[in-house]
Amino acid sequence: MAPFFTVFTQKNDRASGIINTLTKFYAPPLVDGISFYAQNFRDKYGTMTGKYFCFEGDQLLMFDNESIGIIQPQFVLSFDHGKKVSKGDWKTIVQYLDAIFYGVITDELKAKFEELVPKPVPIQPEPRPELKVVEPEYDYLEKDDYEFAYVVDLDCDLAICQVDKPHTDRPYTLVIRNYSSRDLAPLFTGLYVSQSWGVASHDYGFLVKLWGFLDLEKDHGPLNLEDRLKQDIERCKSNPTLEPEMYRETLEQVKEKLRKSRERKHHLLQ
Repeated sequence: MAPFFTVFTQKNDRASGIINTLTKFYAPPLVDGISFYAQNFRDKYGTMTGKYFCFEGDQLLMFDNESIGIIQPQFVLSFDHGKKVSKGDWKTIVQYLDAIFYGVITDELKAKFEELVPKPVPIQPEPRPELKVVEPEYDYLEKDDYEFAYVVDLDCDLAICQVDKPHTDRPYTLVIRNYSSRDLAPLFTGLYVSQSWGVASHDYGFLVKLWGFLDLEKDHGPLNLEDRLKQDIERCKSNPTLEPEMYRETLEQVKEKLRKSRERKHHLLQ
């Protein structure tokens, strides 16, 4: 597979310009409209062979995974896993990118870049084979319906919420700290920290039903999920401690993880 660019559009006022420039001088990039939190980038791009890029004023910066959380990436160039890209290669790549955004592109630099980063080749679709109706086979652990459960720890003032999604191998479990003042409302935006939540239309429908089932409108008003996501993103930018605490483990596994964490802290304080 050819290397490819991905542009992040969440809170990125330069996204359209980056997309247009890459399309003009290279090829149309992929677009990621979900990733924004540091955990998003680590989960989705943490093992890639690649580099992140962002603009600070008129300067193009290139950086690695270690700087996520300190610098907000605006786009990324990723290669196949295991691909060897030398420091000299990355120097050529950033020189070319700087040229297409700010400078003059020389034929020599363009040739070097396209040798390192070949343009993707469009794949012509093959004729569709005759369709056969085959009953899907699901693993016995997979569920057919959404399920929700939660427990509240009054001593620690937290709630642990587990959501099971149909045909998904692991549950989504969130820890809501300062539960007495926040209630269960953070669950509804916190789920979106996972790349696999929100890709199915039924995910949103489930949240609407759950909001009503938990009678949260009485204290928190209508769900208005899009507005709540925007508000929570702004809160996390000013206070990173509010970033959703998500685990792809069961409620009981998370309870045990938190218990062990409290024991270690207690031991250190003795």
